[in-house]
Amino acid sequence: MRLALIICWLCAPLALAAQTAPATSIAGRRVSLAHSAEVPQNATDNLTTKSVELQPGQSVQEALRQSGVEPNSDALSVIYSLNPGLSKLTDASDFTVKIPALKSFDSSNTAPVTLEVDSELKHSIAVKSENLMSFATNRPNEKRDTFVPAVDALKETSVSIGFHPTSSLFLNQVERESDLLNQYSRKAYLTEADKKTIAEINTDLRAKNKALQADAPDPDIIVRTLAAKDQSEVRLLTICYVPVFLDDGKCDAEFERPSSPTDHKLPVANYHMWAANSQGTRVSNVKRVEVRDSTTVVLVVMP
Repeated sequence: MRLALIICWLCAPLALAAQTAPATSIAGRRVSLAHSAEVPQNATDNLTTKSVELQPGQSVQEALRQSGVEPNSDALSVIYSLNPGLSKLTDASDFTVKIPALKSFDSSNTAPVTLEVDSELKHSIAVKSENLMSFATNRPNEKRDTFVPAVDALKETSVSIGFHPTSSLFLNQVERESDLLNQYSRKAYLTEADKKTIAEINTDLRAKNKALQADAPDPDIIVRTLAAKDQSEVRLLTICYVPVFLDDGKCDAEFERPSSPTDHKLPVANYHMWAANSQGTRVSNVKRVEVRDSTTVVLVVMP
């Protein structure tokens, strides 16, 4: 039964790709509508957002239906993107929250629409996962033993992202991991460094899949940059981070605001993190940060 579910999920994006209305952008997400006889091709033109003041006891899911949108995991993904301060959907009760909605929706004669978010990216992950599944069973024992745990973790994560809300950054990281695994699969020989990276990907994907089950947004990471001499806050530094599985000594991405303190939402993963000055020179220690929940990270700025 589980195998059938996985196969159906991997095949579903292929069918949906041809049955989805044109996409629009909401909070940086590519949002389209699942095809049905009741959904015209230009239906995305009627997609909008609105602020809803939830009453005590009223759920976000109920507000979505009343606004013409089915409360599936993709709709919840958009809500998290529209409300970066929201720590969990249950926190939205008796609160004003921004949600996707249909213009002039009338529930008496119109059914809610089903959103699809970042479907091309999810499809890409599913296809690469499927390719690796077939690869893993047709390799010498030594290489298979190295790959199978990571391939299984990618398979489980690719299934889970179809049923739980995810951020764009979360999906981008999973795709990069699937790309790396596919690159390693084509190598005739794996170095010890390769094996270490594959093990990091395995750890990362298993942590990601576990985090998905909570249906929560990415954790909020607060970073403080403190002077080594007197522990005073050092301001206006750039916070660089890179997932450990990608680390080549360069700044892969930055927090939006300089230190200190500053914060940024990051998907569950293992990162290397450091502070850099305006010239891009590293001025702090490089710290391994295992992001599982919201937390505060202290970086020590060198004299």
